[in-house]
Amino acid sequence: MFGGKKKNILDAKLKDSIKKTLEKKKDCYYEVATEHDSPAVQSHSIWKSGILKLIAKDNQVFWINPNDRFEIFGVKKELFSSVIIKNATIYRGFCDTHDNNLFKEIEKDEIYVESHIQNFLYSYRAFSYQHVQDTLSSEAYDLFEKEATKLFRIKQLNGKEIITIRKMVENTKEHSKRGKRIFDNTCKEFHNIFRLIEDKKDYTNELDIKFILKSYKINKKLECACSGISDPLLDTKGERIIGINTGFLFINLFPKDESSSYFILGLMKSDEKYYSDILNFLDQQYKNYELGTQNTFLLAMQNLVVNGSENIVLSPDLYYKMKKDDSLNNLINQFEGSIASDINKQKYYQDIRKDYGFSLFS
Repeated sequence: MFGGKKKNILDAKLKDSIKKTLEKKKDCYYEVATEHDSPAVQSHSIWKSGILKLIAKDNQVFWINPNDRFEIFGVKKELFSSVIIKNATIYRGFCDTHDNNLFKEIEKDEIYVESHIQNFLYSYRAFSYQHVQDTLSSEAYDLFEKEATKLFRIKQLNGKEIITIRKMVENTKEHSKRGKRIFDNTCKEFHNIFRLIEDKKDYTNELDIKFILKSYKINKKLECACSGISDPLLDTKGERIIGINTGFLFINLFPKDESSSYFILGLMKSDEKYYSDILNFLDQQYKNYELGTQNTFLLAMQNLVVNGSENIVLSPDLYYKMKKDDSLNNLINQFEGSIASDINKQKYYQDIRKDYGFSLFS
């Protein structure tokens, strides 16, 4: 239906809608404070001077840029693109003051010691990134629909074409309806903890009541990093998890230094009943990993990362290694398959115990 000149016009309108949405001033995500020294600035969701620097080569990494994920005709760009670390994992999240001050305990040369507050801050950073991106996506598609309607009014699109576009946009936004409710509710819970901190009240008890925050040490330097959310469809027994009320997992994966890395997993305590099977499986496999006995801990961790987060960074060395042995295509197939509209395809790619023919950790 949309070929040649019409498709080019619509592609240009979509790109322009994305550009305008990204350039529009945004409020600081940290709504706990009433005063902000600036609109939201470009923040790194993964620490530039620490984590990204560790995996970069010649100041470059490979990243899944969310701006390249916008599409309306089913045509996507390459999943990973080469970027300098200054531009990798950025989003308009916080004003300058809150971007600098909120995350001091996990950035600014602070040593990660697996403390509860550090795991909370990592989870908040990951969650805020995905929440902001979800909101931007919705705004960009809304603007694109308005631009397409203008084309219809000046008869550059016919009635059938504008109906098709509106259905495409509606289908895209339909996937985010459940997400919006979860994002909004979870955001409130994060900020309730910060209010206690701001008021210099004891927050530790409330943090234990509301959140589960777990960290796992990996005895090697990883050549990848991730900060985002995971939304598993199935547990380890193949039973469906996702429902109207299930929340997200908060995922962080990063190298700490040349000999160790960490995987941080967070969730709302109210979601423990939905994820208990996965949590128990990870804990058991991690015990086996620590003992050096047969385990699938790294594989399960990798699958949770690839099945959920869109904020994944690879070192150039890892990227080119996977490109050379053709395992990068297997990663891409899992990433795309885990969010496919075909439920059977989703089920196939959302088995956290399954080896899909690649490794982020070799």
